[in-house]
Amino acid sequence: MIEFSLAEIFHAARVTWQSSVARPSVLARNVSDVSTDTRELRPGSLFIGLPGPRFDGADFARAALDA
Repeated sequence: MIEFSLAEIFHAARVTWQSSVARPSVLARNVSDVSTDTRELRPGSLFIGLPGPRFDGADFARAALDA
């Protein structure tokens, strides 16, 4: 299994972390899985909330953090 840190993923996607809780330790976390469904999250998963015709993935961000 290949793992990447959040910092590596953000760099590759050319995005920046914008949060009031940004800490170097957060960006150093490793990601081993990516999911758009909070029901499939497990430790090490990166949740991507996609907008859709029936649901907006951003509405599930809190559930993703809790998972």
